[in-house]
Amino acid sequence: MPALVLLAYGLMRWTGMPLPEELRLPGREMVILWVAFFLAGFAEELGWSGYATDPLVARWGVGRAGMLLGLIWGLWHVVPYLQADPSVAWIFWYGFVETVALRVLIVWLHRSAGRSVWAAALFHATVNLSFFAFPNGGSHYDPRLAGLLVALTAALVTRVWPAGFCCR
Repeated sequence: MPALVLLAYGLMRWTGMPLPEELRLPGREMVILWVAFFLAGFAEELGWSGYATDPLVARWGVGRAGMLLGLIWGLWHVVPYLQADPSVAWIFWYGFVETVALRVLIVWLHRSAGRSVWAAALFHATVNLSFFAFPNGGSHYDPRLAGLLVALTAALVTRVWPAGFCCR
C-alpha cells in the first residue's frame, strides 16, 4: 500500500493536482499511529478475516467475497466519514471504491497467507498509516486516484493469482 500511495502522490505532482506548498511528514507519531492502527485493525480483522471471510470465499471465491465484505466494510465506516465532513464524492471514492478494492486485497492476502488474521491486520494497519503519512496528515489525499490504483491492483492480483499463493 505505501507503494500505491507514493505512486498516487507522484501522479498528482506530475499532473499538477493540488498539493501542499510545504510538506510536513510525520516522524515519531508514525510509530504511535502504527501501534494504534494495528490494534484497531487487528480487532476489526478478527471479525472480517477471522470470522466472515472463509465461509464467503468457500461460497463465492476471493473476488466476490472481497467485494461483498468491502461493501459492508464501506457502510461500516460511513458514519465516521460523515463525522469528518468530507464531500460526498470523497466518501464514494474512498468509502466504497477504495474500501471495496482494499477488502478484496485483504481477503486475497488472508487466503494467500494461510488464512492469517495477522497478515490481514498488518496490511490493514499499513493502509491506515499510508493515508496519514500522505503529506500533511492526508490533507491532500485524493481517493479518486488512489481508489483507481487500488482497484486496478486488486483486479490484477486476483486475476494473476486467483486462488492466492497457496490456498483455495
